[in-house]
Amino acid sequence: MAPLRVVIAGGGIAAVEAVLALDDLAGDRARVELVAPEQRFVCRPHLVAEPFSLGSAVRIELSRLAGQHHAHSRRDALATVDPSAHAIRTRGGARLEYDALLIAIGARPVTAVDGALTFGDRPGREAFRVLLGELEGAERARVVFAVPAQARWSLPAYELALLSAAHLRARGVAGIEISLATHEPRPLELLGESAPEVVGELLAEAGIDLRLGSAPRRFEAGRLELQDGEMPADHVISLPALEVPGIDGIPQRAGGFIPTDGRLNVEGLTDVWAAGDATRFPIKQGGLAAQQADIAAQAIAVRAGAKTPISTFRPVLRAALLTGALPRYFRSALFAGYEEAASVSALWSPPTKLAGRYLGPYLSTMTHAGLGDEGAFVALEAPTSDDLAAEDQHQHLELEFALAAADADARVGNYAGALAWLRLVEELALVLPPAYRERREAWQRRRQHRQAGRDPAQ
Repeated sequence: MAPLRVVIAGGGIAAVEAVLALDDLAGDRARVELVAPEQRFVCRPHLVAEPFSLGSAVRIELSRLAGQHHAHSRRDALATVDPSAHAIRTRGGARLEYDALLIAIGARPVTAVDGALTFGDRPGREAFRVLLGELEGAERARVVFAVPAQARWSLPAYELALLSAAHLRARGVAGIEISLATHEPRPLELLGESAPEVVGELLAEAGIDLRLGSAPRRFEAGRLELQDGEMPADHVISLPALEVPGIDGIPQRAGGFIPTDGRLNVEGLTDVWAAGDATRFPIKQGGLAAQQADIAAQAIAVRAGAKTPISTFRPVLRAALLTGALPRYFRSALFAGYEEAASVSALWSPPTKLAGRYLGPYLSTMTHAGLGDEGAFVALEAPTSDDLAAEDQHQHLELEFALAAADADARVGNYAGALAWLRLVEELALVLPPAYRERREAWQRRRQHRQAGRDPAQ
């Protein structure tokens, strides 16, 4: 049989997960073409850490990634689909025929709270970085992080609030009042029964006021209008709403989202699948996008002649909440019969912020190149103890020991050992303290010099 012609449209989490999954499941039975307007894949779940200098989102050249996994990349964008001819047209004018098409183009952020700073695209993130610098020098200010009704996945707002509080506290800034206003009746209730209590305690400890059950709508003249009232604010940072551009030939619903069945087939079409934020599934989260891509890849691999089971989408939410100290890990299911958990310890391995079956291990290997292979993605059991405070203290001690061990190894010139200790720190905390990010760069340079036979002091 000739290889199955597979076109994957998009360059985000779902698209990249599908490339990796098809390489594993179908191998040379599929000829994959990745069509994406972006030059690089960006791991978006880590973008919230960048304004605080706590870490950088992993960025990978799509052409390199595709080449490593028996795929070809084309820098272009999906424009139209002709399902009857099994062909797409790109914005650049190319016509590509397919035997299987996966639409994973994501969704674009748009303003949901008029007058607020929208933390979504690059200009919004840069504007927030500037605002954070201004707050460091402010004597007083009222800052509200807003979760509008359109944002079903609210975790980034909680991260921004917690990281802002920790950032300002570490710099001795005491006059900033931080609040979080959300449409949710309980904080992060999608993450299970224990998550609201855990998150509520974290917010209270950080001095963050929580306004629940009232969707933010508009910010003007020092007042944030809510669904059931208003609150004073000097600055409002809002999560975006999302929308999908129109694609001629594809059925789309309100907001441009694409309807699919439980196996991610696009409704009414044959040999066309969709995965990720572009689908009509209401919760837009990286781990769920990867799960959708895996199911679509299974079906496409079978279409190519591979012997692999095909699953139905039964979403399991896995999320790591950055807090400014140790992260909190959560696991919950959007269907009955799956054990929920909240822990300071990781609930999956490798313990990346993005819990994807293929993309998680791949990103970990890319981040820690030369320090070992992470192997397969594994779901871990939750700790048996339900004493989160004791678990938290234990993890803090491990973190302090790992940082001290890294410094000790570096002092005697064991830079490989020091870097390995920092890898453990990232496994515990997901991000490195700013000072250790600088030390890691210096230790990496010295290790490279030593391997090349040069004096590391040069």
